Amino acid sequence: MKKIVLFGVSANPPTGLGGHQGIVRSLVNKEKYDEVWVLPVFNHIYSSKRSILLPFLHRVNMCQLCFERESNDRCIVKVSTVEEEVSKVFAESCHAGD
Repeated sequence: MKKIVLFGVSANPPTGLGGHQGIVRSLVNKEKYDEVWVLPVFNHIYSSKRSILLPFLHRVNMCQLCFERESNDRCIVKVSTVEEEVSKVFAESCHAGD
């Protein structure tokens, strides 16, 4: 069974080794996980932060550039857009009854 760790982040922007990238690198180097999934937030939980977020796909692309290179032979780093997918399905289900 694969061991996967999820790392949710606003990535506005992703920070280097003293921040987000350092956390991902540390997770990879622990050699406890087969995969690290980085999940950029689609809609921030705090409304005060929603208006200052860079566009989602821009943040996803920045995460790919920053984090996927941390992969090694034992642990793969993936950037996922699952937050966007889930958010859209949820929005559709909320409007289904309109």
